[in-house]
Amino acid sequence: MRLSVPRAKNARIMNIESGFYLYYCKDEIEGKLLNLFTHGTNRLSSRYFGGSQFILFDSEVEKEMFEKYAENNIDSIKSAEPTGDAIQARKLQIREKHTNGDKS
Repeated sequence: MRLSVPRAKNARIMNIESGFYLYYCKDEIEGKLLNLFTHGTNRLSSRYFGGSQFILFDSEVEKEMFEKYAENNIDSIKSAEPTGDAIQARKLQIREKHTNGDKS
């Protein structure tokens, strides 16, 4: 069975290379539809390991707080070691780019 979800918004954390992320605000129409389509669970799981990761915020204010925190703690973020899952997901992304002939 395939699950359709509303389109997530994208944003960028300043001063972080590749600082783009996808998100939903639960108090906006996309977040409300996500809640409806997932029967109140807001679960976005997939068997596809290399799928996109989403952040769910309660509101735009919470999103802004997250971005300010990230921008103010840039050194801690840059020095963080990726988890095993993150390493495997990145390897899969690279493999898929090569398989699909993507030059980016």
